Amino acid sequence: MMEDYEKAIPPYQKALEITPNNGGIFYALSNNYQKLKDETNAIIYAEKAVQQDPENTTYGELLADLYVRKHKYEEAARVYQ
Repeated sequence: MMEDYEKAIPPYQKALEITPNNGGIFYALSNNYQKLKDETNAIIYAEKAVQQDPENTTYGELLADLYVRKHKYEEAARVYQ
């Protein structure tokens, strides 16, 4: 199963070359990295998703959850505000 998440990353990165400001692709990459337990990259892409669409609560919830997992409670609280 992990292999599927790893295989999904290159096509998403290719899609970003075509549409570099697509919050949905950033969100998908973040989810994939989270499933691979690569929280550093998951946070990077979740932050980019939120930057593209700050009103999207799904993106914000993912980012806040990732912050909590890394014990970054102040950052998580800012996302929830």
